[in-house]
Amino acid sequence: MASPSLDISEPWPWLDQKLLQTSNSARVCMTCQWFRHEGGPQSIPQLSCALHMGLIAHGEHLTHHCQRWTDGLAAREGWLPEVA
Repeated sequence: MASPSLDISEPWPWLDQKLLQTSNSARVCMTCQWFRHEGGPQSIPQLSCALHMGLIAHGEHLTHHCQRWTDGLAAREGWLPEVA
């Protein structure tokens, strides 16, 4: 199953702070199967959640997660290309 890419034709909103929860474990946005990162305007990386269709502030992808975090990709593939 191909993973959805970030559709940059229309700007996505920033994820609401109420949605993201602080995490002290490996369960952070960057390790979630829905996490995406792609080049945005002026080649500045845009971090996003394909599930919630929203942008993630830089740094929060390392310290936060939402209630729908899933490690499905890691379980199927055994590795996380976004983390490598």
